[in-house]
Amino acid sequence: MIAEAFYDMMTRDLRAQIPNIEAPVLALLTTGNLPPEMLAAVEAFYREELGPIPRHELVIVQGSKHYVMFDAPERFFVELDKFLAADAGTR
Repeated sequence: MIAEAFYDMMTRDLRAQIPNIEAPVLALLTTGNLPPEMLAAVEAFYREELGPIPRHELVIVQGSKHYVMFDAPERFFVELDKFLAADAGTR
């Protein structure tokens, strides 16, 4: 059951649904697992994918690998708290 759910999650392309997202989105882009020459292209890709979302923010976390909350917890919580506080001010 878990394997089936994981397979479904990894093989379903939901990018066409991105313009339907109405909730604020914070994306933390890690760089520690990227070759330096790829950073600009990866950042451009994420900016383009997030573009249709009205309230979104992309934050680059230098040096973090895959899991920002474990690799750079202090930065993760600073960015998360800032994002949540800004969103709270819009309600």
